[in-house]
Amino acid sequence: MTICYKKFYGLVAYCEKEEIFKGKVIFTNKKVTFKASTAAELKKNFHAAVDKYLADCKRSGKKPLRQFDGSLKVKIDPWHHMRLAFICEEQNRSMDEMVDEILEKSV
Repeated sequence: MTICYKKFYGLVAYCEKEEIFKGKVIFTNKKVTFKASTAAELKKNFHAAVDKYLADCKRSGKKPLRQFDGSLKVKIDPWHHMRLAFICEEQNRSMDEMVDEILEKSV
């Protein structure tokens, strides 16, 4: 399950053994976790974890969100690579443009 607060996302899982919800805030520059017994407590603790993290970042002068530069290296089947290159040539487009368009439609 995912939750969001102030543009920060938390991934949450239920631990049956401990009978507790455990979560982590993703895309941060340091590990940020939270836990709770109820949904209301989960939301409260997630918000508190994000707020504390933001305060820590402000004090230290660090950027809170991990930076994404738009560069993505992927390995694909050579046949797909050739087909993509062929389609790009036909449409007079770059592979970057084509992949970005495909991702825009998919995610």
